[in-house]
Order: sequence, then C-alpha cells, then structure tokens
Amino acid sequence: MDVVAWFFFWLGIALLGLGVLLLARSWAERRFGGAVALPLAAGLLLVGTAVQQFILFGLRFGRHRALESPAFLTVSVITAVLATLVWIALGTRRGRQSLRRGAERPQRIRELEVLGAIARLSSQPGSIAQVGGAVLSAAAPAVGVEAAVLLLYDADHRILTAKAASGIAEEAWRSFRIEASDAFNQQLLSRGGPFIVKDVQRERRLKMQLAHSIGARSALVVPIRHEGKPVGTLTFYAVSAPRRFDAVSVAVAELIANEAGDVLERARLQEEVVEERERAAQVLAHVGDGVILVDEDGIVRLWNPAVADITGLDAREVLGRRPEDVLPGWAAIAPLVPVTSAPAYAAKHAETLPLDVAGRELWISISAVEFPNGTVYALRDLTEERGIEKLKSEFVATVSHELRTPLAAVYGAAMTLRRRDVELDDERRARLLAVIASESDRLARIIEQVLAASRLDSGTFALSVERCDAGRLALEVVEAARINLPDGIAVGLAAGDGLPPVAADPDMLRQVLANLVENAVKYSPLGGAVHVSLEPQEGRVLFAVRDEGLGIPLREQERIFEKFFRLDPNLARGVGGTGLGLYISRELVRRMGGRIWVASREGEGSTFFFELPVAGAEEEPSEERGVDQPARRATATGT
Repeated sequence: MDVVAWFFFWLGIALLGLGVLLLARSWAERRFGGAVALPLAAGLLLVGTAVQQFILFGLRFGRHRALESPAFLTVSVITAVLATLVWIALGTRRGRQSLRRGAERPQRIRELEVLGAIARLSSQPGSIAQVGGAVLSAAAPAVGVEAAVLLLYDADHRILTAKAASGIAEEAWRSFRIEASDAFNQQLLSRGGPFIVKDVQRERRLKMQLAHSIGARSALVVPIRHEGKPVGTLTFYAVSAPRRFDAVSVAVAELIANEAGDVLERARLQEEVVEERERAAQVLAHVGDGVILVDEDGIVRLWNPAVADITGLDAREVLGRRPEDVLPGWAAIAPLVPVTSAPAYAAKHAETLPLDVAGRELWISISAVEFPNGTVYALRDLTEERGIEKLKSEFVATVSHELRTPLAAVYGAAMTLRRRDVELDDERRARLLAVIASESDRLARIIEQVLAASRLDSGTFALSVERCDAGRLALEVVEAARINLPDGIAVGLAAGDGLPPVAADPDMLRQVLANLVENAVKYSPLGGAVHVSLEPQEGRVLFAVRDEGLGIPLREQERIFEKFFRLDPNLARGVGGTGLGLYISRELVRRMGGRIWVASREGEGSTFFFELPVAGAEEEPSEERGVDQPARRATATGT
C-alpha cells in the first residue's frame, strides 16, 4: 500500500470539506456584501488545494518519484496538520456554536427584515384589511408556509372574523367567521402561546373549517394581543405537505404576531378616525344649518352644503379664500358676531344680522365658537321668517288702521245721535244711521276675512259644492258693488247666454267675485271701468275681472296671492286693505277645483282670471268638502 498516495487522498478530502463549508457560508451570506469576500476566497483556495491533492494522488499511483522530495512532503504534512486542527476546532463546542451562528445569521437577518417591514406598516395609511394583508404577505414566507389568515376577535360577541389572507382565494375567506366562546379558544386568545396543529385532519380542539376548505396539512396558530387584550390570531397553513414547525419558525411567528398587534391596533385607531371623519362629513353635509370653518390664518377650510344653499356660493369657489373676499358683507357683520369658546353659550346668544350676498339682503342668525385651530361659524337663513314677521307686523298695523277708520265713523255717528243739545231732522238722522250700517258692514267684512284666513290655515274651512248659476251670482255681485261705487267708477257685466252651471259653493263663489271686484275698484283711485265677464271653455267656465287702475309691477305679480301681501303697504297711494282678499280668493278657487291668475301691466290696469269646472249631469245636487278635500274632476291648482 502506497502510504504517500493515500495521504494525498485524505488530505484532499479534508481540504475539500473545509472549502465546501466556507463556500456554503459565503453563498448563504451573499446578500450581505462585507461578510462574503473572505469566506469565498478561502473556500475557493481550499477547493483548489483539494483538487491539487487529488491530482497528486493520481500521480503517485503513476510512480512519479518527484513527489517524494523532502520539501514537497513537508508542505503537504503542514497542510494536513492545519486541516486536521481546523476540523478538531470545528468539532469543539465553541466551533459548533460558531457554525450554528453562521448558519442562523441569514435567518435572523430575514426575521429582522420581516419585522422591520411590518413595523413600517404602522406609519402607512390603510384599512385593517390592507394592513393585515401586507403583514401576512411578509410573514408567510418568513415562517415557511404557503398560506396564512388574519382573524380579528370581537369580544362582545366572542367571534373571530377573517379580515385578510395570503395564498387563499378571496371567496374562501372573505365571509369566514367562527365562534370562539369555548374554554380552549378563550384560554388560547387571552393567555396561550403559539399552538401547532401537526395534522389538520385529526385536530379536535380547534375548529379548522378554513384549513379543511383549502386542503391544509399542518397549521400554526399564534394569538395576537395588544397591551394584554386579545386582538385575534395569525394562522399559518402548510398546504403542499405536512410540516413540523421547529422552534425557529415558532419564534419568528410569535415575534411577527407581537409586532402585528401594535400595527393592527394603530390601523384600527386610524380606521376609527377615518370613520369618525366620514360620519362628521355626512352630518355636516345633511345638517340644515350652515357651518363655516375659518382657520387661525383667516382662511375658509370648511363650507358645508347648507351654506352653499344659503349664499349660492359653491364650496369650490370659497375654500382656501378669506370670507370677506367671497362675501362682500362679511366684513360688516364679522365684528358683531358673538364669539365664545362654549358651544352651548353660542347657540343661545346668536345674533340676527343682514348679510349682503350678490346684491341680495339675507337675514341670518349667526354665532361662532373659537378653538385653537380657528373659528366655527354656525348660521341659519331667517330671511323668509323675517319676511313673514314683517308681513305680520304690517298686517297688525293695517288691520288696526282698517278697523280704526270704520270704528271712528260708527263711534262718531252714534255719539252724534246720542247728543241732546243737537236737534237732528229725519234726513240727517237717516244719513247717520246709514253711516253706522255701512261702516258696521265694513267691519264685519274685515273680521270675516281674518276669520276665513284662519280657518283656511287650520283646515276647518268647509265648502258645500253644488250646481250654481254663475251668471246669476255674478249679476248679484255687480249690482251690490254699484250701490256704493266711488265717483268715476263704473262696473259692467258681460255673461253670454247659455252658460253651463258650475260646480262650486255659491257663497264662496260670490265671495271670490266680490273680493276681485272690490280689489279692482280699490286700485282704480283715478276712476275707470271695471268689467266682469264670464265665458264658457271646454269643461270649464272662465271668469275675468278687468280694471283700468294702477296695474301690478311684474316683479310683484307672483306674490300678490300671498297672505298679508299688499302692493301699497305704506298707504302711499291711499290704497288700504288687509292683504288677505287675494289669498282667500286663491285658496277658495283652488278648493273648488279651479285655478286663478293675473295679467297686468303697471299703469295700464289688471285682469284677474279664474276658472271653475262645469257641473256634470251626473253630479249630486250638493257635496260637503273640507279644506283639504280636492274638488271632483279637478285638473288645475292654484297659482
């Protein structure tokens, strides 16, 4: 046996083993630049030397005597001794620990990378589902599994619900939820550690429905907690083959779960903040009051839809600008707005102020609450309410005036009749009694108008609809009006023969005609003709009352049928009235199934039209109708 040849052979084996070990370590650490150069160079040198030894082994068998030179043998022996010492060193406890640390270092670095990636998720916006999905995508490869699922725990209902998954079809996990009220699950969630399921098919303590549905073979369940409270579980599934989760995998999974608990809690808080903001935005979008947020620099940051409706300015035109730049009247009212730090106080001490918006005067109730980041203004449009209050005030003043005049006449006539020191002949006594009767009738009409308007508003006004002779009723109204006509006024009537009967309440129809004729006379202070005409239409009868008086400005024609509205509220042209006559006429016509409108030009007079349905042959002689009961076969409404 050639001892030298075999010496070369075993030396080559030792050197080859060391070289492969160093090359393997350099390959494992190839991603960490500084740590790979020396092991790679030493490994390649040792492998090259090992190859040389194998060549020498072959040459020795070829009987090359040069290999027996003392120098060459000395170098080979030294090399063999060093290789033996290295192998002995690796075999010691410290050597084995060094090899283990070297093998585990890439794994540890991978763990740190995964934990770092999960930690970075806490600073990124996203829902729990998005953050959970990112956690699982990073965690599953680190644990060495093909699939994973995040289940969040609902403590109130004791239910685990799937929120995110990796490596599992969405339809398999999206609606997955499972009860966790049993003692084992409660202990696992609150105090337990990682739980390994070696064989999914044989597991009985945990409910593994999802694992069965995806064909998992083994599983690792890791509870997630935050500040000692259960958050949920991370469950890792080995699908392709059963897996024995070693201590390293379990430790990695536990570290991931610990980090995920903090990340998911932050995501939950962010989600709650987003939801709260969305709810607040919805409330502000649907609240009836206008809300304006002006920051500490005086810039508008919030302009809700109610403010847009009140001012006619869209949020896109206002946001990022100063209020006074978009609302010219803001600078005038801003110093008058009560500003407080207590919302309850602000609501009770709101000021009603005029605000000029695009040439319109709005009356708004406004208050403000100041806080460190700016001021919130709350406002409500009171323009319509103020208008109604103004009309009511004018109505009270007008009615007082209207009542005072006839009352003064009645009182004066009565006191004159009572005097003993004045002898009155029959003619003067008759005139005074006529004044009392006429003015009393005027008082009764005023009171009747007020009561009629009240009954119409309260829904207690009842109509008795029957077949009426419209021509006869119109003639009665015209003849009554001619009795007390002012000088210069003439009232005429044109009613064609063969007018069909109308379906109406005769008393109410008479009142409508009387109101319109009286209105035409009243607004003809310079005299002129008042003409009443009736004309049959298709299924209806058209009434018209035309005068040659003051006329109605175009901008007022839509308002003249409103309650309390008068064209001459200040009696500048000497035209009085309660402002109820046309309102009552409109409501009565509408409730008798007709409609009413006006055509007028200022300074040329007005014509009021209304139409009522023709009474059908099949209609009953009489019908009681409440204020809210529509007329039979009515097809038009009041204007």
